[in-house]
Amino acid sequence: MAADHRDSILDDSLLAVAISMVVTAASASASILQTLVIHAPDVNGRLAVASELLNDDVPWLSGEEFLTLRASSRLVHPKVSSAVAEKLGVRSLRLSLVKSSLEQNFFDSSQSASGKVESFGQAESLTNRLKTILDLYPDGSPILNELIQNADDAGATVVRILVDENHYRTESLMDARMEFLQGPSLVVQNDSTFTEADFKSLASVGQASKLDRLATTGRFGLGFNATYHLTDTPAFISGDYAVFFDPHCSFLPGATVNQPGIRIRYPKSDLNRAFANQFEPFNHFGFNFAESYNGTLFRFPLR
Repeated sequence: MAADHRDSILDDSLLAVAISMVVTAASASASILQTLVIHAPDVNGRLAVASELLNDDVPWLSGEEFLTLRASSRLVHPKVSSAVAEKLGVRSLRLSLVKSSLEQNFFDSSQSASGKVESFGQAESLTNRLKTILDLYPDGSPILNELIQNADDAGATVVRILVDENHYRTESLMDARMEFLQGPSLVVQNDSTFTEADFKSLASVGQASKLDRLATTGRFGLGFNATYHLTDTPAFISGDYAVFFDPHCSFLPGATVNQPGIRIRYPKSDLNRAFANQFEPFNHFGFNFAESYNGTLFRFPLR
């Protein structure tokens, strides 16, 4: 059909057949789909290779810059569902917005102060590693003890603990799968701010970075991981950064086994406007997405 009609607009009957065919094709296994070049109709009814199309899965975005982005992109036909589009290899506009900053070098001092996102995570073989750590750190109140110890280690003078029973909106998230993280959570705040060394220590699941600081109560930096008794996806805000961990790579956009998380430099970022619901659960203890946070705010969505 693509060869016969090339760049012409399909009539209604052919368009219906094309949509039916791509829906059928999407039911094939991933291994088969990888061997095929599949065409799909765009928003105007012209056929194109699926991987050259973009799926408009952020319909709530209506600002001028997003209208311009849509106008400059070749969108898949709206009757092709997001689930079908993803299986066929159509790119996600939502994921493109998130990943547009993933390639930026966060640590390059020549970069401007605009909002950036980088792959960031505890890059070991985490599920096995965490299982071992959880055997060493029991469930229950010791989890709070560990969080207080970590705050003390960082020089904090105040720790606040909140059980947030709210269910937050799910319309505008960085990934649709993150709707499962918008429910009740444990929120823990302290008045210290992460240093770059603290970020690195946490991302390495604490190994030897603190062994030369035996007098500190957070000696091995492993205590934070006791929170995995409660949650699959710990997250926190500190200074200019928001960090999300996803060891199972089940929720975060772009999370991989090697980098199972993301770190966002959020001041001056457009992400809050694009994905407003994502950051609503952090609006406690004076946090304001538009400004650097003078402290650390942990959020643990309850499993």
